[in-house]
Amino acid sequence: FLFLRTSINYFSVKAMLTVNPLQLTTVCNESAAKVDISEEHVLQWREQGYLLVDNLFPRELVDATLSEIKELTMSKQGTNDFEVGDGKTFPTGLSCLDSLSLDAGLVRAVKKLLGSDEVRMSQAETWKKVATGGVADPTYSNQDQRMHMDFPNHTLLHPPVWENPEAVAIIIYLSDCNECGGPTRVVPRLPTPQNDELYVWPYSNMPGFGEVPWTNDRHTTESILQETQPAMAAFREKLYAREQSITYSPGTVLFYRHDLWHRGTPLLPGGVRYVQNLVFKKPQCDWLNNWNKGTAYNMYARDQYVEKLIARLNVEQRNCLGIPLPGHAYWTPATLEAVRQRYEVFGFDIEPYGAALPGS
Repeated sequence: FLFLRTSINYFSVKAMLTVNPLQLTTVCNESAAKVDISEEHVLQWREQGYLLVDNLFPRELVDATLSEIKELTMSKQGTNDFEVGDGKTFPTGLSCLDSLSLDAGLVRAVKKLLGSDEVRMSQAETWKKVATGGVADPTYSNQDQRMHMDFPNHTLLHPPVWENPEAVAIIIYLSDCNECGGPTRVVPRLPTPQNDELYVWPYSNMPGFGEVPWTNDRHTTESILQETQPAMAAFREKLYAREQSITYSPGTVLFYRHDLWHRGTPLLPGGVRYVQNLVFKKPQCDWLNNWNKGTAYNMYARDQYVEKLIARLNVEQRNCLGIPLPGHAYWTPATLEAVRQRYEVFGFDIEPYGAALPGS
């Protein structure tokens, strides 16, 4: 079956050409990514469950983002092999990281994959994985993960049938696999899904579903299942037999689905890997819960970073945060004036919303 890996020769838009990314104070409303998602790309994501793209972002932005993240996480030490950005989710106040997470071209790509006019950001979180040696109890270790799908801790329900995906999950790799190791492994869905026994719906053959408690380490998980759930263990052996490795370089982007079988693998000794994890979902999917605290949570920051961010974004980017598109019933002459007064001082252009009012 098809294994499609796309390499895009990016161009830097004006915002990136004229401003050093390290000096950005707000998120760009233009795309730093050259995103040209073709119908072939959409088909792979929809049929096989993933799409891998190299060189999506300018290397300058990727390097600047990594510099920001290292400052964020270097002070966090411990024995854990997995660290989560000191609790920061979008908006972080780190301009390059926020630019990457809500890039206008990235948003357009997500919409195309989902076939939706609107999407909402539900996760934007920085993860640092650190190589560790043997630990006394590896049950929940992230070094050598068990095969899994992501939906159990994102949705309160179960993904709909394959033909109707609700969300796009994204990993933006900021490290080099040749230096740190830890390739992601995926199990692509076969192009003849009616014959693919590994993707029979519903998806229950994993820890954390039903009565089977969640565990993370591959060896521990599979040993437990062989004793307690032999049929499930036999099914999962087929997953490992069909897994494929995804290598990455700084800026590689993995678009995947919550119902894709995948897992993380061990880093090289001494290795450290940084990634940005994102999820965008269709509107009205309240059962797909948000991992982010929410944009308004940070509105009282003294530097007014969030207000400046909202003013700088374009209407599609704002819509990812929940601000209605032009033409929505929320927008009336009264609400236009109120929002104008709140954000105009930061450079918010209210015109696109006013132009869509009836009779304008």
